[in-house]
Amino acid sequence: FQESLVAGDFGALRGRALVDQVERILGPADDTTRPLLLFVNMTDAHGPWRRIPEAVDWLPERPKLTLSLSERASPYRRYARGELDEEATMRARGHYLDVYDWGVFRADRALGFLLDALQEGGWLDGHHRIVVTSDHGEFLAERGLVGHGGYLHEANSRVPLVFFDSERAPEPLAEPLSGLAPFYLARDGRFPDSEPPIAVAFPNLRMRQLIGGEANRYDQTSVGIWLGDVKWIWADGDLLRIDLTTDPGEMSPRPSDPAAIPPRLDREIAELAEMSSRSVESNEALLETLRALGYVD
Repeated sequence: FQESLVAGDFGALRGRALVDQVERILGPADDTTRPLLLFVNMTDAHGPWRRIPEAVDWLPERPKLTLSLSERASPYRRYARGELDEEATMRARGHYLDVYDWGVFRADRALGFLLDALQEGGWLDGHHRIVVTSDHGEFLAERGLVGHGGYLHEANSRVPLVFFDSERAPEPLAEPLSGLAPFYLARDGRFPDSEPPIAVAFPNLRMRQLIGGEANRYDQTSVGIWLGDVKWIWADGDLLRIDLTTDPGEMSPRPSDPAAIPPRLDREIAELAEMSSRSVESNEALLETLRALGYVD
């Protein structure tokens, strides 16, 4: 990038303040014939979630919420360890749902601020493409899971995607789409001829340490492939088939004969096994970067 701005702390630059910085960097558009790639990462819907002020009339006032595994008194930590009773679990879940809704609302509002600023600055006067998406979903206590990552359930994997091209009539986007789709949409305005979406999820090592024991719901390696409305999941040697049309909540996955595995999924599992067999040296610089981005506790 010719210009870049990264907040010192994850989530420190949000809402109108983020848009102000975008306007400062771009300035007014003086030549819209030159190519421009603008990437903006809005973290309003990502934890830690801001408090809900008393002035909001459609949500109760709530304090800030951080899903911390480090703090012994954290409801998140106690929930993961099964230490909350039913009443405390419902209270924690209600708090979680409310601040997440508030975060999504704030992200939507920030996106409106950004599009208005680009329009007023003249950056949308020429041919332009806009792609809006998310890098992950969020578990809101489905299956006893909170946060994101580690699993290939739809709550974590299926995210919104909006695409607009000023020189092309709007049309429905085909499903399912790979996480690479936004790149090709922004660059080429179309999808490449590619294979179905593939995803890999690894065990949550921090949860494994926290929960203890040889096996728990956070201790899983899985590979998935989406073929139309059917999702195939390989999880630690078990092959499951899920029809998302008849079972959108993924409550009744059907065990399948390993001989029925889709060839593309079989190749991905083999590549995963080969990769896992390599020795990986600890990279402290990478870990520090991941901590700064909020991916490592």
